[in-house]
Amino acid sequence: MPTAKSLFPSASNLIIIPSPLLPATFPGMLRAPGASQDDRSTLKAVVSGHIQGSVFSLKFTEPVTHLKAVLKWAQTDDRDTTSIEMLRNEASIYMRELLSLQGTVVPRCYGYYEGTTSDGRTRFAGLLLEELPRKPQENWTRAAEYHRHLMIAFCKIHKAGIQHHGVMDPRHFITDGGSAPKIVSFSLATRHNCAGCPPADSAGNIPQGAAVCLELQLLEMHYGSKTVEREELDGRTSRLAKWERLGYRLIPDAF
Repeated sequence: MPTAKSLFPSASNLIIIPSPLLPATFPGMLRAPGASQDDRSTLKAVVSGHIQGSVFSLKFTEPVTHLKAVLKWAQTDDRDTTSIEMLRNEASIYMRELLSLQGTVVPRCYGYYEGTTSDGRTRFAGLLLEELPRKPQENWTRAAEYHRHLMIAFCKIHKAGIQHHGVMDPRHFITDGGSAPKIVSFSLATRHNCAGCPPADSAGNIPQGAAVCLELQLLEMHYGSKTVEREELDGRTSRLAKWERLGYRLIPDAF
């Protein structure tokens, strides 16, 4: 697996100080896949909060103390490895297709680690991501600008060859209320040869007959229509004004 866009690319061990927020069986140390047993490079962190589900805030104590991150973890046994396979898939997408989009469209990925409990019965995995401020979309002074940035983000993700499969869940769009939203949660994402999508007509309909990416079509129908304030022109909403302001087109050669 390629190296993550990390502040500590040589770190092969992740040590997390025990916390009641994590399962009692959570191993104290996780190791980067493929790391040498002789590599003693180590990150140490404490759990500083619970975000949701299996996602926790971390504060590093070594080798840097100023950095906060998010730990997204999964556990499994020999009978069902699905959760770790999904997290491993998400890590691979961050480190390959989305590598150039880290820090702008998606959070930075600091590394992926795996470990096993001392009795060998349970496997754990952890994905380290940049911690993003979480403020509601309502903090934006203009909802149209928010949705414009949201559409541009998904266009770039599709251009990179990834289909998200969770675009209708607003929990996957993180914003600090003043910058472009970042897209998270790629555990269900798949590699994707995007067919693109023509813009909707004045009634919000997608032209028929052309090859269409269904996810971009869904995005255009639900979010693309919100990219500008309604402007009346001869009694009709001006779609021209929308596309002049938008700065993107939902076709592959114009991302």
